[in-house]
Amino acid sequence: MNNKLLTVVVLSILPLSNTAIAKPSSTKANTATVYGKPYYPSDYTPEMTVYARDLKSGKTYSVNVPDSAPRYKIKLPAPATYVFFSWTKDRLGTNVDDPEGLYRKVGALYSHCSATVLDVTCDNHSPEPVALKPNQVIRDFQISDYYYDKDQVPQP
Repeated sequence: MNNKLLTVVVLSILPLSNTAIAKPSSTKANTATVYGKPYYPSDYTPEMTVYARDLKSGKTYSVNVPDSAPRYKIKLPAPATYVFFSWTKDRLGTNVDDPEGLYRKVGALYSHCSATVLDVTCDNHSPEPVALKPNQVIRDFQISDYYYDKDQVPQP
């Protein structure tokens, strides 16, 4: 009878030990990587911060992009759908509502027009959500719609 009891105890512990040994899934499998090309409608690309806001959770991720940087990289949790936008670090653009033309920070949005490489006939400046899948890599991503005034680009 003691052998039967010992067998039952060993067999009931065995599944628990297998669970404890199981390796967690890699965190890399739960991220996507976006390689972006900074854009500003000028001969010079100022320092900016690029933001990605998760539409479901509202959490915002950011990366600082130095002036004249050729590219940036941001890793984001996936799967998720994001709205991308950017803001310059310094005050650059003039405020048309201010008669003295005071400078302000300039924001841009990844919109339908950005997705169509700013086709001059594009008039749909609404945000273009980007759905990311685990392990997905996007290259040459560009937030290039500066059509908006400061109040229409999301705040960080």
